[in-house]
Amino acid sequence: KKVFIVVVLVFVISLGLIPIVGLDLMPTMDQGAASITINMPSGTVIDETTKVVDEVMDRISDIPETEEYYIMAGSSTSSMLTGTSQTDTASINLTFCDVKERDRSTEEIVDDIKERIKTIPGADITASASSSAMGSYSNSSDVELEITGDDLTELRQTANDIEKILKQQSWTKDVVNSSEDSALETTVSINREKASQYGLTTSAIATTLSTAVNGSTATTYKVSSDDEIDVVIKADDTVVNYVSDLQKVTIPTSRGIIPITDVVDIVTDEGATSITRENNQRYITVGTNLNGVSLGDAQKKIGALLSQYSFPEGISYSFTGDVETMGDTFSGLILALVVALALVYMIMASQFESLIHPFLIMFAVPLAITGAIFGLFITRNSITSTTFMGFIMLVGMVVNNGIVLVDYTNQLRERGMECDEALEEAGPNRLRPILMTTLTTVIGMIPTALALGEGTEM
Repeated sequence: KKVFIVVVLVFVISLGLIPIVGLDLMPTMDQGAASITINMPSGTVIDETTKVVDEVMDRISDIPETEEYYIMAGSSTSSMLTGTSQTDTASINLTFCDVKERDRSTEEIVDDIKERIKTIPGADITASASSSAMGSYSNSSDVELEITGDDLTELRQTANDIEKILKQQSWTKDVVNSSEDSALETTVSINREKASQYGLTTSAIATTLSTAVNGSTATTYKVSSDDEIDVVIKADDTVVNYVSDLQKVTIPTSRGIIPITDVVDIVTDEGATSITRENNQRYITVGTNLNGVSLGDAQKKIGALLSQYSFPEGISYSFTGDVETMGDTFSGLILALVVALALVYMIMASQFESLIHPFLIMFAVPLAITGAIFGLFITRNSITSTTFMGFIMLVGMVVNNGIVLVDYTNQLRERGMECDEALEEAGPNRLRPILMTTLTTVIGMIPTALALGEGTEM
């Protein structure tokens, strides 16, 4: 009775440690790489963006662990009218030396980078460690919330509120909001009623604007039999150089030449760089990295915080990214564990030709998982998908030990021994072979468990 009570008590305590140990999708891996993202105010020219990039590089150039880096300023996104690229963003990707050649982890180096660049004015600069899992490379946030709704104004306001809530927490860092991704855009709206009065079509108006800004090929001039030159008609750059200069453009009509502003409205405003929808609903993503808490704990904490927030009608949220993947993965692994237990029981039932003996052996499984949870608690590791695979492997390992003990006990009983006497004899006699087979597995896995090499955290 004492042994039974102690065993049950230890098992219950180990289950109570699961919230403390925490749940994560994958172990944190030191990949020796980091990225810095620089977002300037919308419309910033490339020269100003490059100055900030240079300032960032000046501040981090003496980090001893840096082995190589590359910089990309601007992007290839172009507008239909001007053909100019986006010039207000930049990124710096850093690669560090081998983990054995440095004293700091990638996360510690990234924290150092954040301290160095946090006082640079006029730009939104974020730094994060690059990580990969099962071959997928990702710089996304640890936790991502998908906020959905139809009203874009309310959607943005809700996303901004949630961003503020997350930034106030000590266990969050690098909070990002996809609604901030906007760019200045100029919209030319045609007044169809006025245009029809002048006998103008939308095509004629669009062609006039395109000719003024980009030019249009009127004909080709033949220089020689092998050489031709396009003759392009285009407004002088001194006349149409800025967006405001579009108001100077004129257009010929049946009533004479008129300013183009007589038939169009030119408005400059901020516009989204992209529109994201899921199930025909717009959504905005708010993400955050975690500081000292597991993915499972963060999900509970965020859920508690948002339960106190009053969402506008028609606005809702859901966890996506790693949290969603973790839920699906663990559901699949729990099913795999149940199937493994059932298969092991059926195989043993056929071998022992008994339903009772395999049932007794299966009681070793909870104790194995108890040891695993205590091991994770002592080494400060969380339960991940790879850890769960280890739980499933343990089912087979501990059952092997149980078979050795129970089978020998049955042999002794067949020789005429009572149950207690047979157990007292079988325990000491089978302890040595059980320890031998178990230790070969344990000792063989110690180098992997210590994660001494780069990327072996998994």
